Amino acid sequence: MIVLIPAYEPDHKLAQLVDSLCTAPGDHRVLVVNDGSDPRFEEIFDEVRGSGATVIEHHPNRGKGHALKRGFAYISEHFPSQDVVCADSDGQHTVSDIFAIAAELRSTQNGIVLGARGFTGDIPLRSRFGNSATRMALRAASGLQQGCAPTPPHYFGGSARSRVTVSNTNSTCCSKQNATTSQ
Repeated sequence: MIVLIPAYEPDHKLAQLVDSLCTAPGDHRVLVVNDGSDPRFEEIFDEVRGSGATVIEHHPNRGKGHALKRGFAYISEHFPSQDVVCADSDGQHTVSDIFAIAAELRSTQNGIVLGARGFTGDIPLRSRFGNSATRMALRAASGLQQGCAPTPPHYFGGSARSRVTVSNTNSTCCSKQNATTSQ
């Protein structure tokens, strides 16, 4: 399994997450995509490399989607049959969250599992807007009537990075969602 983490100007939470992942038992690798960060963040990326992660560069910054595409391209070239879990660089996902998503997919034999969370409390406008836009896009693409937007960690089975069909396995907000690959 590959843990794919796009990172733009991260703080030390990234280094802590990567260190925890790299020292956790199991057969997994960590790939961090430096998404065009300013050179003053190189110390953090050096720390991440020192923990055992691979860091690839993606310049200039073109957003998280482009960084993920760059990471998937690297994985497809170097580790084509490996499963992938995507996580955020800001430390909001624990190692146990990441491994729980991976275990869920492995137990269901589906091609993709999307983690999801609801936003409550005093949420910045930017986050609230992004959550709503993602929720609407997912609803338009899949027909899911989800109360919250999917967020990392996400898990993509090695054979699932082509066409997928999304289906909701539970109507409760922030439930697991599975997708199976189209044949």
